[in-house]
Amino acid sequence: IGSGGLAVSVAKACMGAEIGAVIRIGHGQQRAQMVALEMLFTESASAVVVSCAPEKIAEVKAIAERRRLFALEIGRVGGGALAISVDGVPVISARVEEMKAVWSGSLESHLTEEVTA
Repeated sequence: IGSGGLAVSVAKACMGAEIGAVIRIGHGQQRAQMVALEMLFTESASAVVVSCAPEKIAEVKAIAERRRLFALEIGRVGGGALAISVDGVPVISARVEEMKAVWSGSLESHLTEEVTA
């Protein structure tokens, strides 16, 4: 999870794939004493977001467990919007095309274009 934390990483993935996601954080096991803003916007060099087909979730968790890594299902991919809730409270909701329109005008987007060109 890079610059901007979980929320930005998932938003970028949604924009890149042009598909939405529903992410649910909370219910005690994920909070680990963190407040919502820390959970959503803190970078973590030791955390990744993995997307897989629903029938592969158990396999992904088993691979992580064999390597003594923590894996947790936090949502589903689909639809045209990104929706993130913390402890059942909606905190982010945006259509993918709206996020792309805002992103395309951002400084980071223009800098990324220059670096990859």
